Amino acid sequence: MPNKRRRPHLTQRGVFKSDKYGWCKAGFLVLKFTDPMAQDLIADYADRRVEIDQEFSEDVMTALDNVGFFSEEYNPNIFTRFINRIVSVVRWRPSQSAT
Repeated sequence: MPNKRRRPHLTQRGVFKSDKYGWCKAGFLVLKFTDPMAQDLIADYADRRVEIDQEFSEDVMTALDNVGFFSEEYNPNIFTRFINRIVSVVRWRPSQSAT
């Protein structure tokens, strides 16, 4: 049951639970291949897993290619990804209700 008073997307135990996708179990996050805001994250995850499961990574990248993700803007360079992650952390601020 979601904790509506403090964090509406967290269960009483503090586990994330999607309110938009009720079929999605607590502790999981839905990322759609067709969602432009999720595509670079999916590609980064596939890139991170390439040494663990190359076939998985190739299939994920192919699925992204099939939905038209790859463009001049995507750069799988590890240094670029590292800098982008630092910038996103610096920009992130907890909401007032979380403090």
